[in-house]
Amino acid sequence: MRHSLRSTFNVARLVYNQDMFMNSDHTVRGKTPEPARVRCEAGERIYVGDIHLPGADFRNRVSDVLNEPERRFLPLLEVEQLDAATGRVIDRRPFMLIRVEMIDVVVPLVEPGEAQASSTL
Repeated sequence: MRHSLRSTFNVARLVYNQDMFMNSDHTVRGKTPEPARVRCEAGERIYVGDIHLPGADFRNRVSDVLNEPERRFLPLLEVEQLDAATGRVIDRRPFMLIRVEMIDVVVPLVEPGEAQASSTL
């Protein structure tokens, strides 16, 4: 009995994580979510990439995504890996998952809406 409860709980967690990941890029109120550009430092590695935020009024910041209790990985798009000493780009990837527990620092470089706001000023 205990095993079946644990299995049910694990399946529920997987479904929640999959649903959260799949729905994070869906449109909210008819508009496509804009990506946020972030810098992630994980140990000696530095990654700069885009993360798509849900666009919901209550979850539209990078910190909201990182603080989701069930999030285990941070999906990044258009990722550049930088050399920590020189800041030089040493690798580029179209997609990467970074385990949230491994991240030391996340710095939002461009939040959604900032690029449009700065271009209209």
